[in-house]
Amino acid sequence: MHAAAGRAPELCDDPARRHSLLGTSHLGELLEISDPDEISAVADMLHLATQVLPAPSQLTRSITQPECGHGSADLLLDGTLIEVKSRRGTQANSVLTGDTVRQLLGYVLSVPPELETEQPVTRAGWYLTRYGMLWDFPIEEIPSRVYGKPLNLANAREAFRRGVEPDEVS
Repeated sequence: MHAAAGRAPELCDDPARRHSLLGTSHLGELLEISDPDEISAVADMLHLATQVLPAPSQLTRSITQPECGHGSADLLLDGTLIEVKSRRGTQANSVLTGDTVRQLLGYVLSVPPELETEQPVTRAGWYLTRYGMLWDFPIEEIPSRVYGKPLNLANAREAFRRGVEPDEVS
C-alpha cells in the first residue's frame, strides 16, 4: 500500500514526542500530537479503501458493527460480512492469525436470521487496511476451510449454537 505512495509505512517511533502534549486542552497543541507521517499513512489507507470497497452509492445495504452472536463484526456491505484489520505486519499472513480466522468463523456461524431476511450474507472476509486488500470467501467455504473437510453451513451453524462438534449435528 505505502509502496504505491512511494514510501515505507513508518509511524512516529518516539513515544516521548508522540505523547508529550497529551496534557493540553488547546486544539492547536492537540493537533501537534499527531506525527505528519501517521496522518499521511491514514490518508493513504483511506484512499485505498475508496478504491477497493464499494462506494456507498453502489450499496443496497450497509451496516456498521452488525451483531453476530456475542460479538459484532465491523461491516456488513450488501451480502459481505467484513472484519477490518489494521495491524502492522510485513506480510498479510502476519495479520491473519489463527485468532482472526476463528473470530471471523464465529461471526459467520452466528449471523442472526434477522440480518438475512431481506438479503442473505453470502461472503465473509477481511479488509486489510495497510495493504488495501479485501480478502473474502463464499460464506459456505469458511467452515470447511477451518475444519479441513466438507461441512454444511447450516449444520456448522447449528453445532456452533449448541456448542457441540459439527459431526454431532446431522
